[in-house]
Amino acid sequence: MYVLGLNIGHNATACLLKDGKILGCVSEERFSRIKNHCGVPFKSIDYLLNEERIKIGEIDLIVFDGHYPLFNNPDFGRQFLEAYINQPLSKNILSEIGYNFPNFFREYLDLKESLKNKEKNEQNLKKKLADSLNVSSEKILVLDHHLAHAFAPGFNLAMNEKTLIFTLDGEGNGTCATVCIYDGKNLEVISRSKKDASLGYMYAITTIYLGMKP
Repeated sequence: MYVLGLNIGHNATACLLKDGKILGCVSEERFSRIKNHCGVPFKSIDYLLNEERIKIGEIDLIVFDGHYPLFNNPDFGRQFLEAYINQPLSKNILSEIGYNFPNFFREYLDLKESLKNKEKNEQNLKKKLADSLNVSSEKILVLDHHLAHAFAPGFNLAMNEKTLIFTLDGEGNGTCATVCIYDGKNLEVISRSKKDASLGYMYAITTIYLGMKP
Protein backbone atom coordinates (compact mmCIF):
# COMPACT_ATOMS: atom_id res chain seq x y z
CA MET A 1 0.00 0.00 0.00
CA TYR A 2 1.40 3.38 -1.05
CA VAL A 3 0.68 6.42 1.14
CA LEU A 4 1.65 9.95 0.14
CA GLY A 5 1.90 12.42 3.02
CA LEU A 6 1.83 16.13 2.18
CA ASN A 7 2.55 19.35 3.99
CA ILE A 8 1.17 22.15 1.83
CA GLY A 9 2.00 24.94 4.26
CA HIS A 10 5.31 26.67 4.81
CA ASN A 11 8.23 24.34 4.21
CA ALA A 12 6.03 22.35 1.83
CA THR A 13 7.08 18.70 1.85
CA ALA A 14 6.09 15.30 0.42
CA CYS A 15 6.73 11.90 1.97
CA LEU A 16 6.14 8.52 0.32
CA LEU A 17 5.51 5.32 2.28
CA LYS A 18 5.00 1.72 1.19
CA ASP A 19 3.41 -0.72 3.65
CA GLY A 20 4.28 1.59 6.54
CA LYS A 21 7.93 2.05 5.56
CA ILE A 22 9.21 5.49 4.53
CA LEU A 23 10.70 5.37 1.04
CA GLY A 24 11.59 9.03 0.76
CA CYS A 25 10.83 12.51 2.04
CA VAL A 26 11.79 15.81 0.41
CA SER A 27 10.92 19.50 0.77
CA GLU A 28 9.88 21.71 -2.15
CA GLU A 29 12.51 24.33 -1.30
CA ARG A 30 15.16 21.85 -2.51
CA PHE A 31 13.80 22.29 -6.02
CA SER A 32 12.47 25.87 -5.99
CA ARG A 33 15.43 27.22 -3.98
CA ILE A 34 12.97 29.36 -2.00
CA LYS A 35 13.38 28.96 1.75
CA ASN A 36 10.15 27.79 3.44
CA HIS A 37 8.37 27.37 0.10
CA CYS A 38 4.62 27.33 0.72
CA GLY A 39 2.10 25.49 -1.48
CA VAL A 40 1.40 22.03 -2.89
CA PRO A 41 4.85 20.40 -3.32
CA PHE A 42 4.37 19.29 -6.93
CA LYS A 43 8.07 18.89 -7.73
CA SER A 44 8.67 16.91 -4.55
CA ILE A 45 5.79 14.59 -5.45
CA ASP A 46 7.14 14.07 -8.95
CA TYR A 47 10.59 13.32 -7.59
CA LEU A 48 9.31 10.67 -5.15
CA LEU A 49 7.10 9.01 -7.77
CA ASN A 50 9.93 8.92 -10.29
CA GLU A 51 12.31 7.43 -7.74
CA GLU A 52 9.83 4.62 -7.03
CA ARG A 53 8.91 4.39 -10.73
CA ILE A 54 5.18 4.64 -10.11
CA LYS A 55 2.35 6.92 -11.24
CA ILE A 56 0.14 9.10 -9.05
CA GLY A 57 -2.77 6.75 -9.83
CA GLU A 58 -0.95 3.96 -7.98
CA ILE A 59 -1.06 5.88 -4.70
CA ASP A 60 -3.66 4.33 -2.38
CA LEU A 61 -3.98 7.18 0.13
CA ILE A 62 -2.98 10.86 0.21
CA VAL A 63 -2.89 12.51 3.64
CA PHE A 64 -2.58 16.22 4.50
CA ASP A 65 -3.64 18.38 7.42
CA GLY A 66 -5.96 20.81 5.60
CA HIS A 67 -4.81 23.81 7.64
CA TYR A 68 -3.53 25.81 4.67
CA PRO A 69 -5.28 26.90 1.46
CA LEU A 70 -4.12 25.19 -1.72
CA PHE A 71 -2.92 28.26 -3.61
CA ASN A 72 0.77 28.33 -4.43
CA ASN A 73 2.50 30.87 -2.20
CA PRO A 74 6.26 30.26 -2.35
CA ASP A 75 7.19 33.53 -0.64
CA PHE A 76 5.48 32.73 2.65
CA GLY A 77 8.28 34.13 4.82
CA ARG A 78 8.09 37.65 3.41
CA GLN A 79 4.29 37.76 3.62
CA PHE A 80 4.35 36.41 7.17
CA LEU A 81 6.73 39.22 8.12
CA GLU A 82 4.61 41.89 6.43
CA ALA A 83 1.47 40.57 8.14
CA TYR A 84 2.95 41.62 11.49
CA ILE A 85 4.82 44.76 10.47
CA ASN A 86 2.11 46.30 8.24
CA GLN A 87 -1.07 45.31 10.02
CA PRO A 88 -4.36 46.87 8.86
CA LEU A 89 -6.34 49.01 11.28
CA SER A 90 -8.90 46.24 11.91
CA LYS A 91 -6.15 43.84 13.04
CA ASN A 92 -4.62 46.46 15.32
CA ILE A 93 -8.02 47.03 16.94
CA LEU A 94 -8.48 43.28 17.47
CA SER A 95 -4.99 43.08 18.95
CA GLU A 96 -5.84 45.83 21.44
CA ILE A 97 -9.08 44.06 22.39
CA GLY A 98 -7.26 40.75 22.79
CA TYR A 99 -4.64 42.34 25.05
CA ASN A 100 -7.04 44.33 27.25
CA PHE A 101 -10.02 41.95 27.25
CA PRO A 102 -8.63 38.40 26.84
CA ASN A 103 -11.83 36.62 27.94
CA PHE A 104 -13.97 38.58 25.49
CA PHE A 105 -11.42 37.96 22.74
CA ARG A 106 -11.46 34.23 23.45
CA GLU A 107 -15.25 34.22 23.13
CA TYR A 108 -14.89 36.04 19.80
CA LEU A 109 -12.48 33.39 18.54
CA ASP A 110 -14.82 30.61 19.73
CA LEU A 111 -17.74 32.21 17.88
CA LYS A 112 -15.66 32.70 14.73
CA GLU A 113 -14.60 29.04 14.84
CA SER A 114 -18.16 27.78 15.44
CA LEU A 115 -19.45 29.66 12.37
CA LYS A 116 -17.08 27.78 10.08
CA ASN A 117 -18.55 24.93 8.08
CA LYS A 118 -15.64 22.55 8.68
CA GLU A 119 -17.14 19.65 6.77
CA LYS A 120 -17.83 21.79 3.68
CA ASN A 121 -14.36 23.37 3.87
CA GLU A 122 -12.77 19.94 4.14
CA GLN A 123 -14.67 18.65 1.13
CA ASN A 124 -13.67 21.71 -0.91
CA LEU A 125 -10.01 21.24 0.03
CA LYS A 126 -10.13 17.56 -0.90
CA LYS A 127 -11.72 18.36 -4.26
CA LYS A 128 -9.18 21.08 -5.07
CA LEU A 129 -6.25 18.85 -4.15
CA ALA A 130 -7.75 15.92 -6.09
CA ASP A 131 -8.19 18.09 -9.17
CA SER A 132 -4.67 19.50 -8.96
CA LEU A 133 -3.13 16.02 -8.63
CA ASN A 134 -5.58 14.33 -11.02
CA VAL A 135 -6.70 11.71 -8.48
CA SER A 136 -10.00 10.70 -6.90
CA SER A 137 -11.02 12.70 -3.82
CA GLU A 138 -11.91 9.33 -2.25
CA LYS A 139 -8.18 8.69 -1.90
CA ILE A 140 -7.60 11.84 0.17
CA LEU A 141 -7.66 11.97 3.97
CA VAL A 142 -7.62 15.26 5.89
CA LEU A 143 -5.92 14.89 9.27
CA ASP A 144 -5.97 17.29 12.22
CA HIS A 145 -2.72 19.30 12.28
CA HIS A 146 -1.71 18.48 15.85
CA LEU A 147 -2.75 14.84 15.61
CA ALA A 148 -0.29 14.57 12.73
CA HIS A 149 2.43 15.98 15.01
CA ALA A 150 1.45 13.60 17.82
CA PHE A 151 1.40 10.52 15.59
CA ALA A 152 4.99 11.20 14.45
CA PRO A 153 6.65 10.04 17.70
CA GLY A 154 3.84 7.59 18.39
CA PHE A 155 4.51 5.52 15.29
CA ASN A 156 8.26 5.57 15.93
CA LEU A 157 8.18 4.32 19.51
CA ALA A 158 7.66 0.71 20.57
CA MET A 159 5.64 1.21 23.73
CA ASN A 160 4.08 -1.34 26.04
CA GLU A 161 2.56 1.21 28.40
CA LYS A 162 0.71 4.49 28.23
CA THR A 163 2.92 7.42 27.20
CA LEU A 164 2.39 11.18 27.26
CA ILE A 165 2.96 13.01 23.98
CA PHE A 166 3.13 16.81 23.84
CA THR A 167 2.83 18.96 20.71
CA LEU A 168 3.68 22.65 20.46
CA ASP A 169 3.94 24.98 17.46
CA GLY A 170 2.77 28.31 16.08
CA GLU A 171 -0.69 27.08 15.24
CA GLY A 172 -2.55 24.48 13.23
CA ASN A 173 -6.33 24.06 12.89
CA GLY A 174 -6.80 26.72 15.58
CA THR A 175 -4.63 24.84 18.10
CA CYS A 176 -1.11 25.69 19.29
CA ALA A 177 -0.49 22.80 21.71
CA THR A 178 -1.89 19.43 22.80
CA VAL A 179 -1.34 16.83 25.50
CA CYS A 180 -2.07 13.27 24.38
CA ILE A 181 -1.94 9.75 25.79
CA TYR A 182 -0.75 7.00 23.44
CA ASP A 183 -0.92 3.31 24.35
CA GLY A 184 0.65 1.88 21.21
CA LYS A 185 -2.71 1.58 19.43
CA ASN A 186 -4.91 4.53 20.34
CA LEU A 187 -4.15 8.23 20.70
CA GLU A 188 -6.32 10.20 23.14
CA VAL A 189 -6.19 14.00 23.25
CA ILE A 190 -6.68 15.07 26.86
CA SER A 191 -5.98 18.80 26.48
CA ARG A 192 -5.74 21.47 23.77
CA SER A 193 -4.51 25.05 23.85
CA LYS A 194 -6.04 27.50 21.37
CA LYS A 195 -3.95 29.62 19.05
CA ASP A 196 -4.43 32.80 21.11
CA ALA A 197 -2.05 31.23 23.68
CA SER A 198 0.62 30.41 21.09
CA LEU A 199 4.20 30.49 22.35
CA GLY A 200 5.27 29.75 18.78
CA TYR A 201 3.80 33.01 17.51
CA MET A 202 5.37 34.87 20.41
CA TYR A 203 8.72 33.43 19.33
CA ALA A 204 8.06 34.51 15.73
CA ILE A 205 7.18 38.06 16.79
CA THR A 206 10.27 38.24 19.01
CA THR A 207 12.53 37.33 16.08
CA ILE A 208 10.85 40.07 14.00
CA TYR A 209 11.54 42.73 16.65
CA LEU A 210 15.14 41.53 16.85
CA GLY A 211 15.46 42.25 13.13
CA MET A 212 15.59 38.61 11.99
CA LYS A 213 13.31 36.56 9.74
CA PRO A 214 10.34 35.05 11.60
